[in-house]
Amino acid sequence: MLLDLSISPDRDCTETRNIAQVHLDEVRTKLNELRALESRLENFVTRCNVACAGGPGQDCVIFKDLAASGKGGSCC
Repeated sequence: MLLDLSISPDRDCTETRNIAQVHLDEVRTKLNELRALESRLENFVTRCNVACAGGPGQDCVIFKDLAASGKGGSCC
């Protein structure tokens, strides 16, 4: 879409900048969501290492945390 604007003599740079700004805002939103997911997964891994790594799978704190949060694994 940005390249289409570059060949149009009827459009100015402001329109191109506005489109780029929308894309930048979307990327920043996604980055924030990914950082939140990263933090949650890091917490799961740390808690597993401390509490249950090497034990039976059904006793893993990751599954317990997911069940307690009511998300049933939808974090990932």
